[in-house]
Amino acid sequence: MAEYQAGEGFEAWLLRADRALYRAKQGGRNRSVADPLTAFGEHAGGPAQPSLVKLMWRAAYDSGDRQVDRQHRGLFERANRLLDVVLAGASRELVLSAANELVADIAAHFEDEERLHERIGYPQRQAHAAEHATLLAKAARLSERAAGEPLPPAELFHFLAYEVISQHLLGADRHYFRYLDEPGAAPSVAG
Repeated sequence: MAEYQAGEGFEAWLLRADRALYRAKQGGRNRSVADPLTAFGEHAGGPAQPSLVKLMWRAAYDSGDRQVDRQHRGLFERANRLLDVVLAGASRELVLSAANELVADIAAHFEDEERLHERIGYPQRQAHAAEHATLLAKAARLSERAAGEPLPPAELFHFLAYEVISQHLLGADRHYFRYLDEPGAAPSVAG
């Protein structure tokens, strides 16, 4: 089960319920598992409470490309899920699951974005791809650390909110947005 969270999209809600279902299946038959963001969450210290820290998407962040904007919003949602489970004191398994899902989404987005840069002829695409590699390497290191020890919330928040969101998605990515509308640029494929 997964309790609906205010402002959450249907897909994110369903995804949390689906993950809880798979955790229940892995734990054996005849059991119920609740997502940690519900009032019945499975973590130390009692019921889960939504985090006071949340990354918020604003219309000003839109690039104008539906696929890029959808992926960026999805990364905000995934980052918020990870922040919630870490700050709620969820089990190591849930933290690892949320961290690995975020890293996988970041990697998939970076691959799509690099293909887009190639199609539109973005002149800084090699430097941008190098920045992607640096962020993915740090994300992998954080995931590895989370497997052996609790992630310090301040370090996690700095990586997500500052390095990935502020510096990259809202900073570096803005440099290629103008190339999306240039005459002669190949159109991107919107999902």
